[in-house]
Amino acid sequence: MKTILFLLIFCTEAFSQPIDPGDPRMIFHDFTEGTVYLNDRSQVLAHLNYDAYDEQMIFRKNSEVMALANPELIDQVVIGNRTFYWLEKDIFLEKIDTASIVIYKRHRRQMQSEGKQTSYGGVSQTQAVTTVDRLNRGSDYASASLQQKESFTFKTDDLFYLYHDGKFESLATPKHVSRLFGTDKKDLATYMQTHDIDLQNANHIIRLIQYGRKNAK
Repeated sequence: MKTILFLLIFCTEAFSQPIDPGDPRMIFHDFTEGTVYLNDRSQVLAHLNYDAYDEQMIFRKNSEVMALANPELIDQVVIGNRTFYWLEKDIFLEKIDTASIVIYKRHRRQMQSEGKQTSYGGVSQTQAVTTVDRLNRGSDYASASLQQKESFTFKTDDLFYLYHDGKFESLATPKHVSRLFGTDKKDLATYMQTHDIDLQNANHIIRLIQYGRKNAK
């Protein structure tokens, strides 16, 4: 079993403070025991979580929060009964294995402002929530620097993928789906509208894949 030398301390500002249980950026309520399986068949045990805002697989060692380095060397990460595969950069996808179709979920959170602070500790036009000065988004190197203190929530913004011909194919838009299956764009649009398909809903994505395969040219 390899040491944790391949893991890199994550020192960005987003993790300069301890991560509290139930943090809305995280997909697990708290750090959970899991296993990192490397391509060379070695493995490392750690207490893991996934930050869906920075889109990074992270772990806790003593009081430090770190991120997995060199994710391209990782075969898979298993946390509890859930399995994750590397996509690109620091991004991992969760495998969702149904009876008929296997899809992959990209957990994402978007930071959403709920108004600026007012005097006496209030927040304009919203209920009081936690305030921040800056948050970094590691996957696209974007960041939000605030001139005035604002209150934020994190909005779910998941994407889904299908593993096809040796690579992950995005199902983020009708165009992606049509191109993947060769389905007629008008027919696909009609089906999606008629069945009220939500591309951020796993069950809807499965129905759409089934339709695309059935009607592929």
